[in-house]
Amino acid sequence: MIGADHHASFRSLLERHRRFVLTTHVNPDGDAIGSEMGLARFLRSRGAEVRIVNQDPTPETLRFLEFEDLPVEVYDERAHVDAFAQAERLILLDNSAPDRFGRLQPPLAALAAKTFCIDHHPTRGTPWGENIIDDASCATAEIIYELVTRTGWRPDRPAAEALYVGISTDTGVFRFNSTTPSCPARSPRTAISHCHAPGLPSM
Repeated sequence: MIGADHHASFRSLLERHRRFVLTTHVNPDGDAIGSEMGLARFLRSRGAEVRIVNQDPTPETLRFLEFEDLPVEVYDERAHVDAFAQAERLILLDNSAPDRFGRLQPPLAALAAKTFCIDHHPTRGTPWGENIIDDASCATAEIIYELVTRTGWRPDRPAAEALYVGISTDTGVFRFNSTTPSCPARSPRTAISHCHAPGLPSM
């Protein structure tokens, strides 16, 4: 479980900044996309400007999670140089290792001081300005769920679906050894107990 210092760091991020670019690792999986979509939904509910820029496109099986008014953009150096420069904070999700960002590694490294990383994979010596890394969490989406709900926000259906997909991906729908005793209890599934979106596994 993430600590009080992590929650304080996240609250400070929200209070001080309003313009964000979210990104994740190459070949994004359900935890990567689900975390991006869930966090984006939360940030936009607070009036923030959000863009999602990944090296690789969203897999076809996960595109149902994307929002019509917030497409996932595939990184292009010339097209996104201004977006990265103008963002007040870059948020890295589900990856803290620089070499897993592919073509995004150089611009992220150059802007490391204003980069905020949220991840559940253990990584040594991360160069990012701020980090919330908890390898005891079963998925990055679990960390996102804990952070946003601690602020008093209740995920709406699209956010809950996205975070549930993230958690279920990295736990094998709560069957893998990575599933912690508290993980199912905190799952966003509690917010969508009657939701049956395409591709959303049932428990």
